[in-house]
Amino acid sequence: MESVTAPPFLDRRVNSHSKLNLLQQQHSPKLEEKRVTFAELTPPNSPMFNKSQKSKLVSSTNGTTSKTPAKKGLILLEEDEDLDVELLNGIEMKQGWGRNFIILIVIAVIIIIVAVVLGIVFSSKSSGNTSSSASPNPSPTLKSPVGSIVRKFTRHSDTVLSITVLYGTSPSDFRLFSSSLDSTIIEYNINTSTILRSMAGHKGGVHSLDTLAGNPPYLFSGLADYTVRQWDLSTWQVVKTFTGHTKQVYGVALLPQTPPQLFSGSYDNTAKQWDVNSGTVVRNFTGHSDYIETIALLDGNPPKLYTGSDDKTIREWDTTTGTMIKNLTGHNGWVKGLSILPGNPTRLFSGSFDNTVLEWDLNTGRVVRNYTGHTGDVYAVAVLPGTPPRLFSGSADKSINEWNMTTGQVIRSYIGHTAGVRCLAFWKGDNPRLFSGSADTTVIEWSI
Repeated sequence: MESVTAPPFLDRRVNSHSKLNLLQQQHSPKLEEKRVTFAELTPPNSPMFNKSQKSKLVSSTNGTTSKTPAKKGLILLEEDEDLDVELLNGIEMKQGWGRNFIILIVIAVIIIIVAVVLGIVFSSKSSGNTSSSASPNPSPTLKSPVGSIVRKFTRHSDTVLSITVLYGTSPSDFRLFSSSLDSTIIEYNINTSTILRSMAGHKGGVHSLDTLAGNPPYLFSGLADYTVRQWDLSTWQVVKTFTGHTKQVYGVALLPQTPPQLFSGSYDNTAKQWDVNSGTVVRNFTGHSDYIETIALLDGNPPKLYTGSDDKTIREWDTTTGTMIKNLTGHNGWVKGLSILPGNPTRLFSGSFDNTVLEWDLNTGRVVRNYTGHTGDVYAVAVLPGTPPRLFSGSADKSINEWNMTTGQVIRSYIGHTAGVRCLAFWKGDNPRLFSGSADTTVIEWSI
């Protein structure tokens, strides 16, 4: 603000106040100017210029107060001792607040620096502990939240129909395969989410997969061209083609015995047992009145075969004679998925186009629990062994449900696919993973 020198009559009034003289000596000349000079204030005609200010206009030499507005909106501040004290207190208060503000900023900066340093130290310790305790599993060493997507594989161009896992002699010997309506079989590098190899050239979709560990390991595929093929995974060459079905093969399953036993189910309403060495049919299982969609095997003495059909039934077969043991009825839609509870040969789970999962007592052939919660056809069911075991199902409603096997209620839903979930498989290591294939053409790995 520009200073204006006060008239002589004002100087005389100011000098008559000894307190103000002291103020002038202790503080800058600007303080005197603020006390005794004209200050630029709001013009008298402004709404912010109150009545008391309007009455304190420039005084004449005879002591009378003029009600005429000051020229250019300037007024003379009234000098009194209280104003002197206010000015001094205001200066001291502003100086004090300034010092306190600086001190607060310095303290805040110190706290932030300490917090950052401590965070780095604890993060380093945590990383060290994680790396030292990590297992040799191919899955990530840091466990993701349950139900979260670990990675997504997007290399198929049509519906993913089957997923299978091959276990080797060590935790790191782990191979993931998927098949699709796009006529391909793909093997993935689970660590990098990349394709190791893709096998094309099939005639139609590849509906089902299963693996057989060994040296060399083998992959078996059920195809839309009515055949089952055996692949040598050391060379990725077809070493045998099994012919005998008259329609699409929708299910293949193996018992890793010596010699291994291979079974298949087809849209010709039959299931077959094959001699793996010769490629010929050992036994036929007939009795369904509609397509066989899925099969499952129960190892035992003798082993048992289970087939799920579009005739809405599940049948239990004696694999040594080919005769039916039980006919399980209870579903109101096509039976699309079967899974036997590991370690408990008396429990079978089935998924159906009636939107339900049923749990069966294989001793009696009766339903012991009905799992309801899906809003679409159930294509796949899978049970992860453990204590307790865990039951999962995949549905046309795009979700995967995990079930409470005591109450039959949904524990959680895994959401991530944009079309129906068609198949499920597990990696059963220390940090297990669930894999799902979908009509959205993707394979998703889930943290469970």
